[in-house]
Formats: sequence, structure tokens, C-alpha cells
Amino acid sequence: MKKEITIFIAGANKFSKWPKLSQKICTLLSKPLKLDKTDTEYTKFWKKDIRFKKKSNIWMKWSRKTDIFSKSIAVYKLKKLLKKNQNINVNLVGISLGGGIILKTIQKKKYSNIKKIILIASINENKEIKNNKIPIYNIYSEKDNFAKFAIKLYSFNRGALKLNGESITNIPLPGMQHHELCENVTIKKGKYLGKRVTELVFDILNK
Repeated sequence: MKKEITIFIAGANKFSKWPKLSQKICTLLSKPLKLDKTDTEYTKFWKKDIRFKKKSNIWMKWSRKTDIFSKSIAVYKLKKLLKKNQNINVNLVGISLGGGIILKTIQKKKYSNIKKIILIASINENKEIKNNKIPIYNIYSEKDNFAKFAIKLYSFNRGALKLNGESITNIPLPGMQHHELCENVTIKKGKYLGKRVTELVFDILNK
């Protein structure tokens, strides 16, 4: 059996690590736009899940800053990781801005070693995913106002919570806010009621 690894790409740093100006803007907009900002380092909830403690799970290191330059460096790092592991099967899991980094990485190049992509509360700057046969599972919530705002900010309305494409499986989780999706809380409603987000991701990885 071919070796398999899973690469996790986290989104932006917790709120208190953002630049002061960005903090002020987000705080001003949080009430009128109903943005749910959080100051929790959510990756700890994922890393403590026993199912993701295997050596075959890698968290990509990047600055986790929100500017275009930092995101471009993150895309470059992910491309290097994929090239380094070109002879094994790779799953990609992107949380929040990490999902957007994955989509940018696969936008112009085809990778035969990517087995699956799972996006959680992803900042999708393009809603149309074309010429791509990699199965992409897009976990999102219509109540995620933070992702909606970030998508508009970065994409000028080219992006969306819901993706289009022949390889896309959109998985809506009703009533979940951005920080809840990222922080692995118990799913409140719908088909996956009672599960945690990490459980859903684990089930998809093992399909």
C-alpha cells in the first residue's frame, strides 16, 4: 500500500496577534456585520485529538499573517511540501485562511499525489474550481459571517462560502459561526448533529 500523509494548514493567528490597525477595524465592524472574532489558538483543539496525533500528520509552518505577501509565501511552502512528498499520497486539510491557501496552490498546477482536500470555514477567493479532479470537501456554514466578510474583502465578490465544480462536495453545517467551526465544537444541527468537526474530517479522510 502506498504511504499516505495528511498536511494541515491553519488559518490566521489568534486575534490578539493581529496588527493593531487590523484589530481596531475588525472591532469596529464586528457589531454591525455580526462578525465573531475569537482570541483562541484553535489549533490546540485539533492537535489534542488522538486521531490526529499520528506521525503521518503534519502541520505546515507559516507566519499565519493575513497580508498578501505572507499568503504567497505560504502557497510557496505548500508547493515545496507537495514536491517533497510527490511519491506518496497526500491529503490536505485547510482551516479558515488555510483553505484559501490550498485553493491558490492547486489553481494553476495539477498534483497527481493529492488524494483529498478538506476545507473547514475556508476563505474561498474563487468559487469556481475548474479542471480539477481532486475530491474537495468544503465544510461551511451560512451563519459564518466572518468568512463571508473575509471572502468579500479578498476576492471582490469572486469567491463564496459554497464552491462550484465537478469534484466538489459542499457540506453545510447549519447554525455554526466561524470560531465554532475552527475550534472543533460539537455540531449543533443537521445531518452531523452531535459530532465534532474533527470527527467529520476524520470520517472523510477514511472514506
